[in-house]
Amino acid sequence: MRPSEAGFAIAQTTRISAGGAFDDCHVTLHLTDGTLALRGKIDFAKAVSMLQVTSGTGAYSGAKGSVIVRLASDTKSVFTIRLA
Repeated sequence: MRPSEAGFAIAQTTRISAGGAFDDCHVTLHLTDGTLALRGKIDFAKAVSMLQVTSGTGAYSGAKGSVIVRLASDTKSVFTIRLA
């Protein structure tokens, strides 16, 4: 499956600095067989950030782990998911 076919994300962020960093970022990844809830800090001044998986639904019920977020452009990000 190509990354563009894997699903989509909805994010809510709270800005903490004028330099582009956002704190307390909540992201829901909607995937084919469930969702993953993520939380952490994304610094938009950097190309790579890490979020923690806090929960999931469907096939991901009770999931924990981490997600590396790579900013590909102003409108696209690549998520690399590592479940524990």
